[in-house]
Amino acid sequence: MQFTGVSADLHNFCACAKRTDENAVQDFYWTFDDKVTKYACDRYLARNTGNKEWDQCKDCRMDVQTMDLNRGTPSCFSPGYHMGGDEFDYYCGLRGLQGYCKSIGAKQG
Repeated sequence: MQFTGVSADLHNFCACAKRTDENAVQDFYWTFDDKVTKYACDRYLARNTGNKEWDQCKDCRMDVQTMDLNRGTPSCFSPGYHMGGDEFDYYCGLRGLQGYCKSIGAKQG
């Protein structure tokens, strides 16, 4: 069997956070970091590693979104769904955190 394409899990909202040891059902499971999220978003905006959708994010910008029940969490937003979860996680990891990504709404186009 031969595969001719690569499928990526693309998102339109991502933030950097630390997982807590709290009970995920009763308490917030993530602690988000605004400064590290901005750092990662800026890195993704400057990213140019190829021609796949996740290789560039010229529409990345900071916005707010509900992340893990945290309303108004500063997050990196890509209207065109150009953020790969692994790639965003890499940039968060440069500052010791993990990427938390989600897709909201239907991708246009």
